[in-house]
Amino acid sequence: MFHLLCLLIKITNGFPTTDLMEGTGTLNVNWQKQDSSPFTSQFSCDIGVLMGPFMGQVDRNIKKTFTNLQPHYSLQVSLDILYREYWSGISNFVNIIIDSQIIYTDSSITTSNFNTPNDYCKTNAFLIFLYNQQLTTLRKSISHSNANLQLEIKSSFQCSLLSLYTVCEKLLVKNVVLSPQLCHFTCLTCTGPNNNDCLTCPNGTTQNGKCLCQIGYSAYNYQCVQTCPQYYKTQNQECQLNCSLNCQNCVGQKCNTCESGYILHMGQCVTACPKSSTLQSSVCVDYSEQSAFGSQYIGKYFDSLDIDLLSQINAFTFTFNPAFSKLTGQIFSTYNNQYLLGGYGVWSNGQFTTEFNGLPAHNKIRIYLTAWFIDNWTNQQFMIKLDGNTIYQVSYQPAKAINNLFYLGAKDYIENINLSVDHTSNSAQLTFQATLSVSSFQASLALSNIYILIDYCDNNCDVCSNTQCTTCKSPYQLIHNKCGLCDSSNFRNNDCSCQTGYYDDNVDQQCQKCKQECETCLDATSCTQCKLGSNLIILPNCMNCNTGFYYQNGICSKCDPKCIACFGSSKSECLSCSTGQILNTNNECQTCLSNQFIQNNTCQDCQYNCQTCSDTQQCLTCTDARINAPFCVCQIGYYENIHKSCQPCNFRCSTCETSRDNCLTCSGNRQNPPLCNCLNDSGSNDSSIWCTDCDVVNLDVKMNYNSKKLIINFGKKIKRMSPDCSAFFEQSTLQNLGMNPSCFVNSQQIQVLLGSNATIYFGSSINFKKNIIKFEDCQNTLSQFLNNILTSNSDIEAPIIVFSKNSVLLSACAHTPDVIYQIKTQNFGNNQITFIDWRLVRVTKQDPKIIEFLDKLKSQFKNQNQNQHIFFEFTNDLLEMENDILLELEYQNFLGIQGSSFITIKQLSTKLILNVQTQRNEYLTSQFIQISIQVSHCSDVLSNDTKFNISTMIGTLKKEVEIVVGDYYNYTIEPYLLNTGLYQLNIQVSNQETIDLEQNFQIYISSEQPELELATQSNFLGYSQQLNIFGKMLNAAQQNQVFNWDCFDLTSNSECLTQNQSLLILPDSSTLTIQPNTLIPFSIYLFVARYQDLQQQITITVVESSVQKYNMNHIQILMMDTQTTMINYFLNLNILKQSKILICYYILPYWQIQTY
Repeated sequence: MFHLLCLLIKITNGFPTTDLMEGTGTLNVNWQKQDSSPFTSQFSCDIGVLMGPFMGQVDRNIKKTFTNLQPHYSLQVSLDILYREYWSGISNFVNIIIDSQIIYTDSSITTSNFNTPNDYCKTNAFLIFLYNQQLTTLRKSISHSNANLQLEIKSSFQCSLLSLYTVCEKLLVKNVVLSPQLCHFTCLTCTGPNNNDCLTCPNGTTQNGKCLCQIGYSAYNYQCVQTCPQYYKTQNQECQLNCSLNCQNCVGQKCNTCESGYILHMGQCVTACPKSSTLQSSVCVDYSEQSAFGSQYIGKYFDSLDIDLLSQINAFTFTFNPAFSKLTGQIFSTYNNQYLLGGYGVWSNGQFTTEFNGLPAHNKIRIYLTAWFIDNWTNQQFMIKLDGNTIYQVSYQPAKAINNLFYLGAKDYIENINLSVDHTSNSAQLTFQATLSVSSFQASLALSNIYILIDYCDNNCDVCSNTQCTTCKSPYQLIHNKCGLCDSSNFRNNDCSCQTGYYDDNVDQQCQKCKQECETCLDATSCTQCKLGSNLIILPNCMNCNTGFYYQNGICSKCDPKCIACFGSSKSECLSCSTGQILNTNNECQTCLSNQFIQNNTCQDCQYNCQTCSDTQQCLTCTDARINAPFCVCQIGYYENIHKSCQPCNFRCSTCETSRDNCLTCSGNRQNPPLCNCLNDSGSNDSSIWCTDCDVVNLDVKMNYNSKKLIINFGKKIKRMSPDCSAFFEQSTLQNLGMNPSCFVNSQQIQVLLGSNATIYFGSSINFKKNIIKFEDCQNTLSQFLNNILTSNSDIEAPIIVFSKNSVLLSACAHTPDVIYQIKTQNFGNNQITFIDWRLVRVTKQDPKIIEFLDKLKSQFKNQNQNQHIFFEFTNDLLEMENDILLELEYQNFLGIQGSSFITIKQLSTKLILNVQTQRNEYLTSQFIQISIQVSHCSDVLSNDTKFNISTMIGTLKKEVEIVVGDYYNYTIEPYLLNTGLYQLNIQVSNQETIDLEQNFQIYISSEQPELELATQSNFLGYSQQLNIFGKMLNAAQQNQVFNWDCFDLTSNSECLTQNQSLLILPDSSTLTIQPNTLIPFSIYLFVARYQDLQQQITITVVESSVQKYNMNHIQILMMDTQTTMINYFLNLNILKQSKILICYYILPYWQIQTY
């Protein structure tokens, strides 16, 4: 982590390259002689104790190469040269060269002009040269862009013989500083610091002076990288710093929390506080952050080597005595990685002045600096002046001089100076003055870390006077001697008065909010107007409320609706109550119960029979089941029990008393109070006021489970009747039973097999003909039919239509529409289907065609011919490709019971078409099934000889076959391989083991419908003959079935009797046998056999074959009844001849007469 941090900081700041810095170690590396051999000579004055390190003594040309400079466009160079021993001034020279470019040259150098004392640098404390030395500081800015730099020092290095000694020209070198002016980090080489000053790029060429990395790379540290390093983010193909290195949490462009080991300074993470800050609560607080209204730096000088040295030098005017100061040729010096203003050989007498103009409004100037008191000071002074006025003055303090930091043997010390001075002028002149009167090589002064700031008297002040603002910048105005906005942000009006609901505390710029009870106020506690609409009253506190409200937490809350007036913090604490309420001991308004009345502020109970009352005697309204206020007696059908409540009588009672079963009068046709039971010869009904007897019947009318049969339960066994429905029902009911309904009596029931197009429905009245039907144990016929309404029952099954397939696969290249058709319907009775709607249940993706498609489907409702099969057509381009929808077809049967079928529609993009043709919709188990299958296509890729695999699966039967596209495959199933039921025929079309098309078809397998067949030896039978009627079930699993037989005498329109007038009893059997001489001669009998829902009938005419027959050709018969034309009329003529009875029997069907 440390190495990464160092690299990133170097990239960001571009630290100068240094060598031989004073105040550091003496090791010199990588210097070479002119022949590139190592030059290792080192030299330190006073045996290395002071003033080192120097490179030298230099008595020959030397050089050094500095490598891996970051891309830059110019170079700032500074170094110190010390001329030693003897320089004759004859044909001698010194050249400083960088990359073959001479940046400094001097010639005719003579020792006689040297001004540095001869004891400045000596080998030891006792060796002092005869001649002065010369310390010269070099500063130069040059254009330079090479990554590697060679610094050369060349000189004449002549030697001279003086007296007895040979002396030579020698140099010492120190404080080498190379400060590159860096290119923008996107450039490889450049002409300036901006991103459009590039000459060459890390990748490719420039475009209008800019460099861009290739796609997928970002510019970072003069190269293109795929991934930006930690703390950086990619933005516009550049690695931009998130906010700071070593930041744990960035907020915007500033760091909020640093990683461990780092300190926060102005949104950046640092290892130590910068010189322009102080550590406060583990945070580096910059000098600019230490003023209430903010500060601004107007000068930062000499706080490191990483500065624009030329601009900082030019910021100061140096007024000096040349005999004492600026003896090195510069106004700065260098020590331990820092530039100093002044210093050894630079400043002993004179002053540095800097000026600032156009300053914004402020009330103070703050000055921070470090003063270096060097060598032999006595009582001289250092002064700081602002606008000509001395603001700081200090004399040399020898007690602080305890360390020898610099030269000679004198002690030195460093003083940190912090000043804050009142100042409001828009210009300032700052002077630093030293009063030494000796050479700066003997005693000197240096300054570093110079920071000059102004403190704003107000953020928005334009003119300050006497440390306070007098004029604000527009649009700000003075508020309590501070600049603020007179607007809603400070709750002020344009004239700076407070807005309604606020007051001025004469301290803050913001107006303070009045307490919540005030509309306007004078201060925090006194209202001048109570809050409008609040019901608050009584100034100045406004802590009382209007009537009907109470005060709580600064507001008036409405009293409970029961209160006229209230108090306190609870809405239930009333002082008075509204009408109809009492004030209880808890000061709560209490509403009396509905069966109470108020008397003397208490709730009194009404008497037991009152729902509401005005006093103990007068009911206003009655309790349940009571009537006739104010008396409130029990209503008819109720009695008053011992608890004084009205209870309902038993349904048998019309009225009762003392108990529910103690009837006074009976209900319905019940008799004999107090029990009011049904009579002994009546059917008991425990839920109706009516008793089923010989005159009245309570019916239970239901529909069977499949809606084909109407079942009417009479509760008692019915006497046999004609199966003709017209004999039972009124025309109003008969017309609703459909075409040719079939009716028959089955013990206690009349069952009706509904005909086609029946219009009966739940709630229909089933109206019987009166005085037709009677019970077996009754003499009277039924005249009153109760509960004759068809009611719904839970076992009725919903109707359903089974279609040939439940999914439709559409291909845009098919030429004919796809069709689904009905293969079976269930639970519709014998009636037509009523279609309700096609409803969209689910859609994979929205398609505007769907609405139009649904409308087309609905339009097909009217085209359905239900005498044939129901079908629906689907065009092959009705949806967008690869879309599928789920539709629900809603319908109902004639009873209004609804059902539905679900169909999935899929629009495929495949070019294949599956054509499947069946012989019929429904097959019998005994039938041979043959289905035609063809695969066609509309693809430009497939050829006409392409082969496909066809795989079929139905039940457990699976077949596979290969066919050529366009050919037909006849798929067959042998008889009796499938049991009855609904089957899914799955057909898969595949090519090279990939299923290209798959669809399911529905096939219904049924058994042959059972039929009931009756046969006899003849429909005409002598009464002395035995009657045999043979019953047989066709297409039934069991052939020998037992039938229920019934007989009806059509001649007498009554049940069948024997010759001795007893009821003919018919046992259940497969064959009905009636012995001779049982039936009555010359009668017509209707015999009916029933099995489950099947019935069949046969008519037998009984005659006497031994009696002579007469032809009656000339009898005229007058028919008076012209209304009924479909009924047989029977004419019996009894003729007495020779003491024997002769019977002539005439049958007149359809107005034709036959004689026997």
